[in-house]
Amino acid sequence: MKAKLIVEREITHPDIKSIDDFKNLIHLQLSGKINGEEFRRRSRVVGTIGTVIDHPEAWRLVEMGIAEPVDQECIDRVCANKLAKLDRLKVRAERLEVAQATGIAALDATDEQVKEFKADRAKKRAKMEAVGPGA
Repeated sequence: MKAKLIVEREITHPDIKSIDDFKNLIHLQLSGKINGEEFRRRSRVVGTIGTVIDHPEAWRLVEMGIAEPVDQECIDRVCANKLAKLDRLKVRAERLEVAQATGIAALDATDEQVKEFKADRAKKRAKMEAVGPGA
């Protein structure tokens, strides 16, 4: 998965491929084999605008607004994450609607209560439509 930086940003050094690489670098510093400046030089670099990051979590940089997707895999992941956020917001909005109408605390409304509320609301709308306007 690839994303291209759109702002200059300090990033993990490309030689750090795993958490174990980072732990080894920490061990070198704690054992006194390298100093703090050398640790920083080996662990971080400045990614200039246009730097392409190839990493399984590169989509997160796009989410943060500091990169743009380069490949379809990154685009798909960003879109999937945005859709998931919208789904969560929709559920929250439904729960808030139930809370406002019934007095149940918004986060305490169960899925069943949301369904019951929607069904009751649909029945009321159908009844009003059957009676007609102005009745």
